[in-house]
Amino acid sequence: MTPPLGEFPKTKEGVQARRQASNQRNKEVGKYAKILQPIFKDFNNNALTDDPTRFLRLPEDYKYKDAKPKEIVAPETLFGQPLKDVPADQRRESFAKWVTSPENPYFTKVIANRLWARTFGHGLLDPVDDWGDDSQPAHPQVLAFLETAMKAVDYDLRQFSRVLFLTQLFQRECDPTEPPPGTIHLVRGPALQRMSAEQLYDSMLVLNRGEVDDSPLTANITKWENYTASIRKLLGTGSTELVALGETTTKAEREYDASRTEARRLRQLLAEAKDDTERKAIAAQMREAQQRVEESRRLRDPIANLTGEMSMMMEEGGKNRRGEEGKARNNARASELPAPFNPSTLVREFGGSDRTTPSSGDTIATVPQALALLNDPTTDVIGTKRSVLSQRLSSLKTPDERLDLVFLRIYSRLPSSQERERYAPLAGDEKSIRDLARAMLTSNQFIFVQ
Repeated sequence: MTPPLGEFPKTKEGVQARRQASNQRNKEVGKYAKILQPIFKDFNNNALTDDPTRFLRLPEDYKYKDAKPKEIVAPETLFGQPLKDVPADQRRESFAKWVTSPENPYFTKVIANRLWARTFGHGLLDPVDDWGDDSQPAHPQVLAFLETAMKAVDYDLRQFSRVLFLTQLFQRECDPTEPPPGTIHLVRGPALQRMSAEQLYDSMLVLNRGEVDDSPLTANITKWENYTASIRKLLGTGSTELVALGETTTKAEREYDASRTEARRLRQLLAEAKDDTERKAIAAQMREAQQRVEESRRLRDPIANLTGEMSMMMEEGGKNRRGEEGKARNNARASELPAPFNPSTLVREFGGSDRTTPSSGDTIATVPQALALLNDPTTDVIGTKRSVLSQRLSSLKTPDERLDLVFLRIYSRLPSSQERERYAPLAGDEKSIRDLARAMLTSNQFIFVQ
């Protein structure tokens, strides 16, 4: 370790020695920082910190009349009941209580309006996140009643939704008309709404996999437990071991780059090989180079290097851990998929929420959505013999049983007498009933909430 920088004399030789010591110390610190970088990255992205000693100041060029340049901006509420003399260490808690207080003039009505919009397709104020002093809801008396109902159920969102679902208004037939922009929406019943991207994905999942348990996925729990265990082990590692780990990681990075370069070179030679003997020799070298790539890939990760024994134990027995994780993802509901959604997924294609802001999803129709319904593997719940719906169809013997199953699983109802008469010939043939089911899955009756 380098001596403290203050111990060097203020001479020319001392300044030079001090500079060398400083460079050496920076290298040592860099080794630690490299190892701890995964921790800092996660903590900085997720941590909340308060510094009561810091204040918000206006900029030097502030030119409005309500304050002076560089003046300290004291924390206070935007509207409603003012908060005074709040200790610095209690500001966050006080702010949360103010936001969620029934006395907050916007809190209750905003929640009630959001749930009304989710139930009936349109808010009493649209868009639901655009509130201000001049906001004019379409039906103020209804909104006032909803505020009273929300407080009466003590902000239990499930009970409040039950109130809305049991109204005569919700029991009416869906309203297929869209109000012209800028006009008041006259509520005649729930608006005809397309399923959200998450609902559509989950519907396909249940048709394909059957009832999926809502309990947390084992693969996700295992990954989290391994991650937290590795972080605890990393934090308990001594400084000497951390430095050695940094050197091992740096060496592994060099080996990784060299192995990849060698693998690319051998791949080119294999393409140019002239006979089988030469191809076999190059292929053997490529396998060795690829093994070095995989080994150095693991060692270049400080946490994987530190917890290498645990990683090897997890992969013992020839089990493919990536395959298990892939299987878990295939059985996961939309709420359990990682965000943001992959651009190629059905949820992303149909406007799934990015989960960064409330109500950020959309139901805007696009041409690729129609193509996805026809070609996306997620929607192929009838063509593959592994799907629950396909297996159940194969086990039935009579046309009426097949037709009832398809209608119950897709439309959640039995076929009408007219539908039974029209589609009975298709139900007699296994291929035809599958074609019918595919058509039903792309129909508006399935995609829209009736």
